[in-house]
Amino acid sequence: MGGTDKMDQNIANCRVNIRTKKWWWPLFVFCLNTSTHNAWCLYRKSAAAKQRSFDFLGFLRHIALSYVYKYRRRVITNRPGAMEVSVSREVDQLSHTEEMQTMEREHQESMLQVPLNTSA
Repeated sequence: MGGTDKMDQNIANCRVNIRTKKWWWPLFVFCLNTSTHNAWCLYRKSAAAKQRSFDFLGFLRHIALSYVYKYRRRVITNRPGAMEVSVSREVDQLSHTEEMQTMEREHQESMLQVPLNTSA
């Protein structure tokens, strides 16, 4: 199999189908999926992958968690008396907080272990 076939196979395994009537949405999602797959391929060839290896789904989760933890607190300014809103860890009443704490701890450990070296 060539590189394009493997990319299509990896993206198809992790595809999220959102139905919409916007003509540009499939193009946007394809570009997003292609860029994340290319970033994963570059990551696998980097020195950081030897310290902590991710499969494609794990790499997508790592990206998603990075954005969630980075933007977890925000200020709503479109109302009088702006208030600070934080994203709650309690997703529901089914004790997912322990899982989220474990995921957050693993994410923080992985961020400390893998140095971001942008100069190549």
